[in-house]
Amino acid sequence: MALRRAWPRMTAAPQEAAAVDALILFTLVDPGVNSALVEKCREANVRQFDMWTKLLDVLEDYLDERRAGRPGRKQRVDEQYDKMIECIEFSRQEDDGVNPKRWHEAHLLLLGPSRSGKTPLSFYLAQRGYKVANYPLVPGESPPKELMEIEQSKIVALTINPQRLSAIRSTRMKGLNMKASSNYAALSSLKKELQWCHDLYRKHGWPVLDTTDAGIEENAAEIMRLMDARAGGPVKNAVTESYGKISPSCM
Repeated sequence: MALRRAWPRMTAAPQEAAAVDALILFTLVDPGVNSALVEKCREANVRQFDMWTKLLDVLEDYLDERRAGRPGRKQRVDEQYDKMIECIEFSRQEDDGVNPKRWHEAHLLLLGPSRSGKTPLSFYLAQRGYKVANYPLVPGESPPKELMEIEQSKIVALTINPQRLSAIRSTRMKGLNMKASSNYAALSSLKKELQWCHDLYRKHGWPVLDTTDAGIEENAAEIMRLMDARAGGPVKNAVTESYGKISPSCM
């Protein structure tokens, strides 16, 4: 079957190569197709090199396995892999406050000021099987009504040191060629912005994670520890004492 499908091209390729004195390199898995191409190259007096068969011979000997000799086989994936892809796609679609109507589907919703680490955390957690949405808080701007409609135990709020946030946003501004006069990274403005966020967190009693000093892995571990605790599972605190922990609310 494979040889019959490949035959038209098998006949034409050596002739085309002969016309321009080309070398044919190939990686054909099917033994019948492989042999047929070699023979056609000989008939056309075309140089050819099989890049695959010798490698497979070595692998067969090393692994004590035999090749299937069937092209086009796809790698099998399990349910856990499918779940991870589903979570990553969900988190991609729900990044940066997009489509709040789907927030009820999320396992977790991250809130925080711009550049506090919401998106990297969302995708890191998605790779570990969590559907994560995130929403950027802006002082004076009312969050979508869906924020109060979803299960509040899904919400984790993020905070960050104002000096650290200023440095991150300044780098961002340079990359976007923003004017230096913008308040986006001004320390005085950031202190007011963070205070506004803290007041909102305290009002609703959302747990707060300080992302200032910890990396993505440590912060994600602390969030997963919280989720395990809420689900009644084993508590696994992977964050060392030097990192910020999730607190019940901002003080």
